[in-house]
Amino acid sequence: MHVADKIIGAIRLCLKVAQEWDRGNQALSWMREKDDPSVDPNDVRKEFFEKRIACYDLAKRVIDAVDQAYNSQGPVQDGVVSPVTRRKFEAYDQINNSDDEVFQNYLYDWYMQNGWAERLLEINSPFVVEYLRQKSEKEVAHADLLWRYYAHYNDYLSAAETQYQLAKSEKIDLPLEKRIEYLSFAKANASTRMTGFSETGVRNRQSRQELLRNIADHLDIANIQDDILGKLKNDERLARDPARREQVLGLLNGQIQPLDEVSTMIRVFQTLG
Repeated sequence: MHVADKIIGAIRLCLKVAQEWDRGNQALSWMREKDDPSVDPNDVRKEFFEKRIACYDLAKRVIDAVDQAYNSQGPVQDGVVSPVTRRKFEAYDQINNSDDEVFQNYLYDWYMQNGWAERLLEINSPFVVEYLRQKSEKEVAHADLLWRYYAHYNDYLSAAETQYQLAKSEKIDLPLEKRIEYLSFAKANASTRMTGFSETGVRNRQSRQELLRNIADHLDIANIQDDILGKLKNDERLARDPARREQVLGLLNGQIQPLDEVSTMIRVFQTLG
């Protein structure tokens, strides 16, 4: 048996054992619900999840060994694919194309933790989209990667929707300037038309025209809010009350406020004294 066959065999064995430990796929439902505060932390599904993770850890050790061999190989002639390089390609092809969703999430976490986010862009799989969607609700790095993933595969409207939702997010702490930037990117992406692209996903929920109107409305409000923020930062009257100044600037330099809130801020600004 060739070395490459042994490597692929070892990876397949680890993934097979993981599935045999959990034939009912309890780990998948636990993975999806474990962050829910209403879920019992000692739920029986947790044990199945941990057993599968132990198998995945072994598969990762195989990949680590492949990477180490690749990084320590000597000079290779241009245009020649060495056996070590070929083994690496085959090993990563095996893990990236696995149909085990729990393992894919484990794998993506590993990529992200090691700063290998770009690898996710090269994996054309619905598992990547679902993983990034779940993570993007609270983590800006994953949200950024999600819209980049859509754009990478020419789905500019979904990229725009993701940027729009990120700009409005109440769960992710972003300064107003960054939210305006996301809205500007969203406007550009929503305006990009792809001839022949299938009308799926976000297109069934919200038309391009409606999305553009919503983006434009939020962009108008955000720019007004930013103008007020700029003026209040240098306003001597507000500076007389440091606590009040911090509160007002903190409110303005964050979430995009409703229009009536912005109107109230304008009136307050005009009557400061």
